[in-house]
Amino acid sequence: MLQDWARGVGTVGAGLTTGLMLSQTLWTYPAIFSAQTLAPRDRLHLWSKLYDKGAFTNAVLLTPLSTVCLLIAAYLARAPPSYLAANLVARNRRAVLALSALAVFATTPYTMALMMGPITQLKQTEQAIIKDAENYNGAVETDTLIQRWLSLHRGRIVLAGTGFVLAVAELVCV
Repeated sequence: MLQDWARGVGTVGAGLTTGLMLSQTLWTYPAIFSAQTLAPRDRLHLWSKLYDKGAFTNAVLLTPLSTVCLLIAAYLARAPPSYLAANLVARNRRAVLALSALAVFATTPYTMALMMGPITQLKQTEQAIIKDAENYNGAVETDTLIQRWLSLHRGRIVLAGTGFVLAVAELVCV
């Protein structure tokens, strides 16, 4: 019972994490950059608000919950008896769930190691604009930093997506 609950919550959480991050890359930011009426400073403010909401949702809620649930499921997982037909995933449930948890969790150190530099630059630029909006002239820099952040963000999508695919594979291999 606990294992089934942990598997389900962990998988759904990994899917929500992946979907949230993927939707930003596929729909939200392309829409922001295609709006002709938005100045680069407005795009930066939108990026900042979206980043803050996404950071809270992913880093505080979904990633820890998914990781813990997938680790609980991995700990409780048992391979089917040897006399039953089972595929590779079913025979290695514990490892598959542990790898899934690791992939979802890896989005946090990935963010800290590779993305905090651009994030800090973007946040500092936003503060500079707020303090002296009339004299700020960094349109190219702002958009370039956001594009760089988006490129790095795709790495997080791959990590979370890998965790989600592994969790789904384990779920369907009964």
